[in-house]
Amino acid sequence: MAAPYQDLHDRALKTSSIRFRAAQRLAVHYQLSQWVITLASILLIAIPILQAFSVEVRYTAGQLNAIQALLAVLVLAYSLLLTQQNFAVRSERMHTCGMELNQLAMRIRRCIAAAPDDVTEYDRLAEQYHFILSKHENHAEPDHILYKMKKQEDQYAKWQGRAVGRLKIVAYSSAAFAHYVILLLLLGFVLVKVVGATFGV
Repeated sequence: MAAPYQDLHDRALKTSSIRFRAAQRLAVHYQLSQWVITLASILLIAIPILQAFSVEVRYTAGQLNAIQALLAVLVLAYSLLLTQQNFAVRSERMHTCGMELNQLAMRIRRCIAAAPDDVTEYDRLAEQYHFILSKHENHAEPDHILYKMKKQEDQYAKWQGRAVGRLKIVAYSSAAFAHYVILLLLLGFVLVKVVGATFGV
Protein backbone atom coordinates (compact mmCIF):
# COMPACT_ATOMS: atom_id res chain seq x y z
CA MET A 1 0.00 0.00 0.00
CA ALA A 2 3.00 2.31 0.35
CA ALA A 3 3.15 2.79 -3.45
CA PRO A 4 -0.24 4.59 -3.74
CA TYR A 5 0.70 6.75 -0.75
CA GLN A 6 3.97 7.63 -2.47
CA ASP A 7 2.16 8.45 -5.71
CA LEU A 8 -0.26 10.75 -3.87
CA HIS A 9 2.64 12.35 -2.00
CA ASP A 10 4.51 13.01 -5.25
CA ARG A 11 1.41 14.45 -6.93
CA ALA A 12 0.78 16.79 -4.01
CA LEU A 13 4.39 18.05 -4.04
CA LYS A 14 4.41 18.43 -7.82
CA THR A 15 1.13 20.34 -7.90
CA SER A 16 2.19 22.58 -5.02
CA SER A 17 5.39 23.52 -6.85
CA ILE A 18 3.45 24.34 -10.01
CA ARG A 19 0.95 26.43 -8.02
CA PHE A 20 3.81 28.44 -6.48
CA ARG A 21 5.07 29.17 -10.00
CA ALA A 22 1.57 30.25 -11.03
CA ALA A 23 1.41 32.55 -8.00
CA GLN A 24 4.69 34.19 -9.07
CA ARG A 25 3.42 34.65 -12.64
CA LEU A 26 0.20 36.31 -11.46
CA ALA A 27 2.16 38.52 -9.05
CA VAL A 28 4.32 39.76 -11.96
CA HIS A 29 1.15 40.60 -13.90
CA TYR A 30 -0.11 42.60 -10.94
CA GLN A 31 3.16 44.46 -10.39
CA LEU A 32 3.59 45.40 -14.04
CA SER A 33 0.00 46.59 -14.39
CA GLN A 34 0.45 48.68 -11.23
CA TRP A 35 3.57 50.26 -12.74
CA VAL A 36 1.64 51.16 -15.90
CA ILE A 37 -1.18 52.76 -13.91
CA THR A 38 1.24 54.58 -11.61
CA LEU A 39 3.32 56.06 -14.44
CA ALA A 40 0.23 57.05 -16.44
CA SER A 41 -1.28 58.67 -13.32
CA ILE A 42 1.92 60.63 -12.68
CA LEU A 43 1.76 61.99 -16.21
CA LEU A 44 -1.92 62.84 -15.82
CA ILE A 45 -1.11 64.88 -12.72
CA ALA A 46 2.13 66.39 -14.03
CA ILE A 47 0.74 67.77 -17.30
CA PRO A 48 -1.86 70.18 -15.83
CA ILE A 49 0.58 71.25 -13.11
CA LEU A 50 3.21 72.12 -15.73
CA GLN A 51 0.59 73.98 -17.75
CA ALA A 52 -0.64 75.89 -14.70
CA PHE A 53 2.86 77.13 -13.93
CA SER A 54 3.61 77.83 -17.61
CA VAL A 55 6.55 75.45 -17.57
CA GLU A 56 8.15 74.98 -20.98
CA VAL A 57 7.32 71.64 -22.55
CA ARG A 58 7.97 70.12 -25.97
CA TYR A 59 4.32 69.73 -26.95
CA THR A 60 1.61 72.20 -27.91
CA ALA A 61 -1.46 72.68 -25.71
CA GLY A 62 -3.54 70.63 -28.16
CA GLN A 63 -1.03 67.78 -28.12
CA LEU A 64 -0.93 67.80 -24.32
CA ASN A 65 -4.74 67.61 -24.19
CA ALA A 66 -4.67 64.64 -26.56
CA ILE A 67 -2.00 62.94 -24.41
CA GLN A 68 -4.10 63.51 -21.30
CA ALA A 69 -7.15 61.97 -22.95
CA LEU A 70 -5.15 58.90 -24.01
CA LEU A 71 -3.65 58.56 -20.54
CA ALA A 72 -7.11 58.74 -18.95
CA VAL A 73 -8.30 55.94 -21.25
CA LEU A 74 -5.19 53.91 -20.43
CA VAL A 75 -5.67 54.27 -16.67
CA LEU A 76 -9.35 53.33 -16.99
CA ALA A 77 -8.57 50.31 -19.18
CA TYR A 78 -5.90 48.98 -16.84
CA SER A 79 -8.04 49.61 -13.79
CA LEU A 80 -10.77 47.51 -15.40
CA LEU A 81 -8.17 44.88 -16.29
CA LEU A 82 -7.03 44.67 -12.68
CA THR A 83 -10.62 44.43 -11.48
CA GLN A 84 -11.54 41.68 -13.92
CA GLN A 85 -8.33 39.64 -13.75
CA ASN A 86 -7.87 40.17 -10.01
CA PHE A 87 -4.17 39.28 -10.26
CA ALA A 88 -3.26 40.07 -6.65
CA VAL A 89 -6.03 37.95 -5.11
CA ARG A 90 -5.49 35.10 -7.57
CA SER A 91 -1.77 35.11 -6.84
CA GLU A 92 -2.45 34.92 -3.11
CA ARG A 93 -4.93 32.08 -3.60
CA MET A 94 -2.47 30.15 -5.75
CA HIS A 95 0.15 30.55 -3.04
CA THR A 96 -2.36 29.38 -0.43
CA CYS A 97 -3.15 26.34 -2.56
CA GLY A 98 0.56 25.51 -2.76
CA MET A 99 0.90 25.83 1.01
CA GLU A 100 -2.11 23.58 1.64
CA LEU A 101 -0.75 20.95 -0.74
CA ASN A 102 2.65 21.11 0.96
CA GLN A 103 1.00 20.52 4.34
CA LEU A 104 -0.96 17.61 2.86
CA ALA A 105 2.26 16.11 1.47
CA MET A 106 3.79 16.25 4.95
CA ARG A 107 0.79 14.37 6.41
CA ILE A 108 1.03 11.77 3.65
CA ARG A 109 4.73 11.34 4.40
CA ARG A 110 3.94 10.66 8.04
CA CYS A 111 1.35 8.07 7.00
CA ILE A 112 3.89 6.32 4.77
CA ALA A 113 6.13 5.93 7.82
CA ALA A 114 3.44 5.09 10.38
CA ALA A 115 0.58 3.27 8.61
CA PRO A 116 1.38 2.40 4.99
CA ASP A 117 -1.41 -0.23 4.84
CA ASP A 118 -4.23 1.95 6.18
CA VAL A 119 -6.66 2.07 3.23
CA THR A 120 -9.16 4.29 5.03
CA GLU A 121 -6.54 6.95 5.76
CA TYR A 122 -5.32 6.85 2.16
CA ASP A 123 -8.85 7.43 0.84
CA ARG A 124 -9.30 10.34 3.24
CA LEU A 125 -6.03 11.97 2.16
CA ALA A 126 -6.80 11.43 -1.55
CA GLU A 127 -10.21 13.03 -1.03
CA GLN A 128 -8.56 15.97 0.73
CA TYR A 129 -6.12 16.36 -2.17
CA HIS A 130 -8.96 16.66 -4.66
CA PHE A 131 -10.89 18.97 -2.33
CA ILE A 132 -7.94 21.36 -2.16
CA LEU A 133 -7.70 21.40 -5.96
CA SER A 134 -11.44 22.01 -6.32
CA LYS A 135 -11.22 25.16 -4.16
CA HIS A 136 -8.76 26.91 -6.46
CA GLU A 137 -8.36 27.70 -10.14
CA ASN A 138 -6.00 25.58 -12.19
CA HIS A 139 -2.53 26.70 -13.17
CA ALA A 140 -1.65 27.62 -16.77
CA GLU A 141 0.28 25.45 -19.21
CA PRO A 142 3.54 27.50 -18.96
CA ASP A 143 3.63 26.86 -15.21
CA HIS A 144 3.51 23.12 -15.88
CA ILE A 145 6.11 23.34 -18.65
CA LEU A 146 8.53 25.23 -16.39
CA TYR A 147 8.18 22.55 -13.72
CA LYS A 148 8.75 19.71 -16.19
CA MET A 149 11.78 21.48 -17.65
CA LYS A 150 13.28 21.93 -14.19
CA LYS A 151 12.71 18.26 -13.33
CA GLN A 152 13.57 17.17 -16.89
CA GLU A 153 10.41 15.08 -17.09
CA ASP A 154 8.78 13.45 -20.13
CA GLN A 155 9.72 15.11 -23.42
CA TYR A 156 11.84 17.67 -21.55
CA ALA A 157 14.38 15.07 -20.44
CA LYS A 158 16.45 15.72 -23.57
CA TRP A 159 17.91 19.04 -24.66
CA GLN A 160 15.74 19.11 -27.79
CA GLY A 161 12.62 18.94 -25.65
CA ARG A 162 13.91 21.63 -23.31
CA ALA A 163 14.66 23.86 -26.32
CA VAL A 164 11.06 23.44 -27.50
CA GLY A 165 9.88 24.18 -23.96
CA ARG A 166 11.89 27.39 -23.85
CA LEU A 167 10.38 28.48 -27.17
CA LYS A 168 6.90 27.84 -25.77
CA ILE A 169 7.69 29.89 -22.66
CA VAL A 170 9.12 32.75 -24.74
CA ALA A 171 6.03 32.72 -26.98
CA TYR A 172 3.69 32.74 -23.98
CA SER A 173 5.65 35.45 -22.16
CA SER A 174 5.75 37.63 -25.27
CA ALA A 175 1.99 37.37 -25.67
CA ALA A 176 1.24 37.85 -21.97
CA PHE A 177 3.77 40.50 -20.92
CA ALA A 178 4.91 42.40 -24.03
CA HIS A 179 2.13 45.00 -23.79
CA TYR A 180 3.31 45.99 -20.29
CA VAL A 181 6.88 46.56 -21.50
CA ILE A 182 5.74 48.48 -24.59
CA LEU A 183 3.44 50.74 -22.57
CA LEU A 184 6.06 51.39 -19.89
CA LEU A 185 8.61 52.36 -22.54
CA LEU A 186 6.09 54.64 -24.27
CA LEU A 187 5.05 56.26 -21.00
CA GLY A 188 8.67 56.77 -20.01
CA PHE A 189 9.39 58.35 -23.40
CA VAL A 190 6.40 60.70 -23.09
CA LEU A 191 7.41 61.64 -19.54
CA VAL A 192 10.92 62.53 -20.68
CA LYS A 193 9.59 64.54 -23.63
CA VAL A 194 7.02 66.39 -21.52
CA VAL A 195 9.34 67.47 -18.72
CA GLY A 196 12.64 67.13 -20.54
CA ALA A 197 12.86 70.75 -21.58
CA THR A 198 12.54 71.82 -17.94
CA PHE A 199 15.58 69.81 -16.90
CA GLY A 200 17.52 70.23 -20.12
CA VAL A 201 17.06 66.60 -21.19
